[in-house]
Amino acid sequence: MDSNSSTVDPSNPDREDGEAVSIGRPADPCGRGLRLLTFVSCFIAGVVAWGVGETSLVRVEAKLVPLVTMGNKHEGTTAATERAALIATASRNSAVLGAALGLAMAAAGGLIRRKPAGALRAALTGAALGGVAGGLAALGSVTLYLKASPSFENDLIPSLIMHGAISIALGVVAAFAFGLGIGTDKTWGRRVQLLAGGGGGALLGAVAFQVVGGLLLPIDGTAEPISTTSQARFLSSVLVSSFTAIGAAAGFLNSKQPIIRTVADGRPIQSPQSLHR
Repeated sequence: MDSNSSTVDPSNPDREDGEAVSIGRPADPCGRGLRLLTFVSCFIAGVVAWGVGETSLVRVEAKLVPLVTMGNKHEGTTAATERAALIATASRNSAVLGAALGLAMAAAGGLIRRKPAGALRAALTGAALGGVAGGLAALGSVTLYLKASPSFENDLIPSLIMHGAISIALGVVAAFAFGLGIGTDKTWGRRVQLLAGGGGGALLGAVAFQVVGGLLLPIDGTAEPISTTSQARFLSSVLVSSFTAIGAAAGFLNSKQPIIRTVADGRPIQSPQSLHR
């Protein structure tokens, strides 16, 4: 760009043809507020989901079946009933967390957009999508984990794959719900950045839980589909939720790249600088 050219408002009718114009994205006044609101919303969602997950609405007891031991008839659990209870509990737990994140992210986006009616519709849609995605992701991932984990010498690898797959599904849907609430344009690149931010953030949360949980809570079953203690389950819920918020907010804000154009002969054209963004 010519150093003698001035930077002006392209909407200015007094601009001369051939004059260089820089059109930049204005300073985002709600960037910090957006990050804070999404983080707080998701943190609360994680705490609420953890609380609901500790109730009988989510936690499924293994079914008692008639058994005969040394000629004595009694009722007890079997490996099959315990397995079914574990899968059901994990699926319900992820469904609750997915619904809470979808609702929270959509509502946060709608509040930022300052459209309460739209926020409500987006929140309901986000809760429904998050619940379905979380439940189905856990159902498939935990089932595969229980089948494949015995063949691994180290259970960390299948555990990371299982928790990572569930978390990515939760994060992507939460980011999608945020997009519904705040409103996004039809540019696929920006949509992908938002979804990738949510999914990537949730994955980082799952990895952080495995690392932190393994160090601080080594006997709490953090590698299992459902940790054995309440504090471990709390840590898992809030880490995945918080990192989802961080990732989705970063993906959304980073997708709003500055647009720099020059004006030549009265026609705006994209500058080389913006092509590299």
